[in-house]
Amino acid sequence: MALDLGDINKPYAEKMENLATVRDGAIDRGGDRKVILEGFLGRRLRLVIRQTGERDLVLSDGKRRSCLSIALGCNCKHKRRLVVDRDGLKEEKVISLGYEPVKLPFSDEQLYLVVVKGYGGRPLMLLTNLRVMDLDVSIERILHIYLTRWKCDESYRFIKQNYNLEDIRVRSYNSIRNIVALVQAVFYFVSVELGRNLRLSILLKKTAPHKNLWAENGFRNLKA
Repeated sequence: MALDLGDINKPYAEKMENLATVRDGAIDRGGDRKVILEGFLGRRLRLVIRQTGERDLVLSDGKRRSCLSIALGCNCKHKRRLVVDRDGLKEEKVISLGYEPVKLPFSDEQLYLVVVKGYGGRPLMLLTNLRVMDLDVSIERILHIYLTRWKCDESYRFIKQNYNLEDIRVRSYNSIRNIVALVQAVFYFVSVELGRNLRLSILLKKTAPHKNLWAENGFRNLKA
């Protein structure tokens, strides 16, 4: 399950039901909080959470270091070549993937820090309790699990922008819920019934190039 909480923003509404403060609900780097980690681990749920880099983790030798420090020193030996399309201009990048066995200072559960280098200025850091083996496919699986969250985020953005979901003219909560259900049904038809090969290009055409590329094309082994 990928979590990305949505909202309908009505800044001038005063009398609608269930009004509340709109907050950033994306379980991305905001999920790197002790209360969330303790909740997942305490319920024995599987997790893949992107790290901010500030959290301390415990290495297998018992040393405690910051997540970013561990990521920078990680031996990312699995190489992949990506072709990034930026407004018709194609740019080739080489990324590298690796991992380190770690634990949280407040938990004895074995975790893994999956690290992706080469795309941005800082490594992408993913903390997971899924067992990571020293095989390319296992590391990539963790990354693809995380990228599923981008699909949630971009799909919900598409619905709000292209169906004007926040321009609804009803007040009751039940009416809002019914409209959202109808829009979701339309979105399902567009995304599923129009064809598996076309749906991402239709739905995610406005996304940032790297998000769209990773979600659609996956990875290729780097060859000499």
